[in-house]
Amino acid sequence: MNIQPVIETGTIRRKRSHVIQELIETERAYVSDLKNIIQGYYDQFDNEEMVHLIPEGMMAKRETFFGNIRDIYHFHAEIFLKGLEACDSRPSEVGRCFTDNKERLQLYSEYCQNKIQAEILIEKFGDSNPFFKACQAKLNHPLPLSSYILKPVQRITKYHLLLKELIRMTTQEEELCDLRKAIVAIGDVLRFVNNSMHQLSIIGYNGNLSDLGRLLIVGPLEVTVDKRKDRSPSLKQTYHKRQVFMYDRCLLFCKRKEPGSNNTLPSYIFKSALKTEEVGPLVESPRGGDERKFELWSKNEVWSFMAPSIAEKADWVDEIKKVLFEQMDMMRAASKRLHIDSSTDGGVVIIDPLVCLQSNELDSLLTVDTLNLS
Repeated sequence: MNIQPVIETGTIRRKRSHVIQELIETERAYVSDLKNIIQGYYDQFDNEEMVHLIPEGMMAKRETFFGNIRDIYHFHAEIFLKGLEACDSRPSEVGRCFTDNKERLQLYSEYCQNKIQAEILIEKFGDSNPFFKACQAKLNHPLPLSSYILKPVQRITKYHLLLKELIRMTTQEEELCDLRKAIVAIGDVLRFVNNSMHQLSIIGYNGNLSDLGRLLIVGPLEVTVDKRKDRSPSLKQTYHKRQVFMYDRCLLFCKRKEPGSNNTLPSYIFKSALKTEEVGPLVESPRGGDERKFELWSKNEVWSFMAPSIAEKADWVDEIKKVLFEQMDMMRAASKRLHIDSSTDGGVVIIDPLVCLQSNELDSLLTVDTLNLS
């Protein structure tokens, strides 16, 4: 992202201070909104004077209505707001407040995943059911609950806009460095949130997505797979457009189905899967191919990928490398172990075959710059 800063002047300093104050003041208002939702709606499920107003079947759905909003509130009230208030108009401190809390901001991924189910429940029970109407009246809120559960989603996107504006109003390189790291951090959170919401639209996968580890990257790729023994450099490859979801332990390949008139997100029809423990090496630049192309080799197959752009290819290659090198670290640890099988005939020492591999040989198993297929 190329946001050009301006030349430092008194006017620029005042504008910069105004942006920081807007960030802090809107953060206070946001924390207040979260508190009102929790005390005015969530906690009222336990209010004996209000219980008779709750529609049948709704009491058991309280956690689905509100997701992890209490965790989000406690983070912002006890940590994030205090951090922003301590910045004292220093852009560097604002930037570090975001980067230091990047992991905590992942709370929004869980909230956004739940939000779809919450909206379904609100539609089922209605914003105007007696319980919600009574809660709204006690809070003196002009808008119903459905408008307020949008607040966390709106807030996380607002951070990105305010950071961009703050960068425009900052001239010192050290301060700019911290702010740029912050906008990258919040951008990563936004992508993570977006990716997490899209995985909810996967259809036909029979496993449990939570068993696959972290969702690392999602995007469209053109994909083809060949048997290694049948592979020929002269054979023209037929690529299929797939939405690929890469987790720690698996890549899921899905066919995208555009949303209908009543849906805001597309759906993804599961087609196949590739376990990350079964792949290696990664071929970053196959010879004679498009620069957007890369390959993953498994024991019996070659998976060829074509990214929409060179930049997107680089994102995929980086994430795949991280996973492969994590696996390599585990292989190295395993290679140092001696397995002793004690039996009645005496101990038998079994040497792990990986112990014979040197460190640089393990590295070469994982990534290859180019590969001549001819």
